[in-house]
Amino acid sequence: MTLNFKVGDTVKANHKYVSTVLEEISSPNPTLLQTIHHLKLMAEDTAKIQDIGYVTIEGVFHTAIHIMINSPGNSLFRGGRGTRIYFKHEDEINNSFLNC
Repeated sequence: MTLNFKVGDTVKANHKYVSTVLEEISSPNPTLLQTIHHLKLMAEDTAKIQDIGYVTIEGVFHTAIHIMINSPGNSLFRGGRGTRIYFKHEDEINNSFLNC
């Protein structure tokens, strides 16, 4: 599977997928719980994908999506640094974000 997004794309969270799918499979995965929390914090704000990378968290390979939220008032803006959101599976990424 390939990602539906690339660096420079503007996206927003797909809250229906987050609440109906990701929340159902999240327990007891602390990384996925953090991902869900960040996606909820996006609210209706859009974000630009700054970088896509790969990391290992507790021995498990994840894709890291660095986003810059477009609203300085959103806590994910973090003083212009943005935030990273971690996903274990590419289908989770493709379904968690919508292209704008």
